[in-house]
Formats: sequence, C-alpha cells, structure tokens
Amino acid sequence: NPGDIAVVVRSNKQARQMRKALSLRRVPSVLYSSESLFDAPEIEELRLVLIAVSNPSDDSALRAALGTELMGFDGIALEKAVSEESRWDALCERFSGYHDLWVRRGFMAMAATLLGREQVRERLLAYEDGERRVTNLLHGIEVLHQASLENRLGIDALPAWLGARMLEKPQND
Repeated sequence: NPGDIAVVVRSNKQARQMRKALSLRRVPSVLYSSESLFDAPEIEELRLVLIAVSNPSDDSALRAALGTELMGFDGIALEKAVSEESRWDALCERFSGYHDLWVRRGFMAMAATLLGREQVRERLLAYEDGERRVTNLLHGIEVLHQASLENRLGIDALPAWLGARMLEKPQND
C-alpha cells in the first residue's frame, strides 16, 4: 500500500525533487520535511503582498505582489492590468483599501479580508499541493499576527520583520 512506503533523502531540496518526480508519474505522496515555515514559497509571496499593502502607491511593489500565485496574475494579465489605466487604478484602490483596513483594524482584519476578496484560498487549492499551500499561508499569517502583537510591529515593520526571519533560516539544502 502507498502508506507502507517511505523515501528517505538527505536534504529538503532532494525531497522536493523526489515529490515532483513521483507527481509526474501520478504517484500520490506526502512530504514530511524539516524545512522552516519561512522556507515556504507562500511566505515569500505573502511578504511581497504585505510590502504592496504597506505602500500601495509603489507600482513596482504592487506589480510584484500581483505576480504571485497568491494573487494569480500571470504575465499577460499583469501587462493588461498595467496598460489599462482604469483597471490599474482599481487595483491601486483595492490595495489602498487593504492598507487603510490594516491601519484602522489591524493586521488580522486586513489579512482575512484580502484572502476573501482576492479568493486566495480557492486559487491555491486548485494546485495539486493546494492544501499544503493554504496551510503554509494560514500558519504564516498566524505567526505574523503573533509577532505584530508581541513586538508591537506596525504596517511598515511587519514585512521587514518577516524578511529578517527569512534571512535567519537555517540552510538544510
């Protein structure tokens, strides 16, 4: 039975490669890893989104956020959004609204609203490893919420705190 088989590898990188190889052969697998939450791609994407929310007038930060899998804009959709002034203005307004919500009601209220309005969960669940992606994202949001409370981190400091944690991570690859 599938649950009777384990593949043991030396590094997290090898584990990801093995999972990908199994997936290509349509062999279901579960990855147990010693990786830190801060190694998850969803956390880097969350950091990009938070940077854009913290400074919604920064067009390059907004483009970077929109280009994440969390936000779901591929290159064509992003180019179209940037080239259509009314559409770009609407995106800027949405991120300004998230910014204002964060300032008025706090990080968790903003994060919950953004996840719902942008249909982030639904988008991530469409991937084969969607449940893992959503779990990583929600765990990251919880960690950020706790850090914001414990360290009194505001809208500018929280993305910087996350970036610093990501640089501290131990290398298991």
